[in-house]
Amino acid sequence: MITGTVNHPSRARRHQRADGERTRAAILRAAASLATVDGLEGLSIGHLAAAIGMSKSGLYAHFGSKQELQLATVEEAERIFDRDRAARAPRP
Repeated sequence: MITGTVNHPSRARRHQRADGERTRAAILRAAASLATVDGLEGLSIGHLAAAIGMSKSGLYAHFGSKQELQLATVEEAERIFDRDRAARAPRP
């Protein structure tokens, strides 16, 4: 009988995808926070990379351009705003 682990490529891809989604979410939270201080135009790949301790090329892997980063940041800021507003809403 053969024992041991079997390499499941689909499981590895799911794990990598989940890690990538968590990383992207963390990047967007940091970007939204920086944008509240520096404004959306002040948000740069280099500044964000330095703030979160990631390489610029790592950020480009998640966002192909500054414009894509800005658009995703606006969407994240809207999501955060809606979540916080819902949390503060009076309960019936």
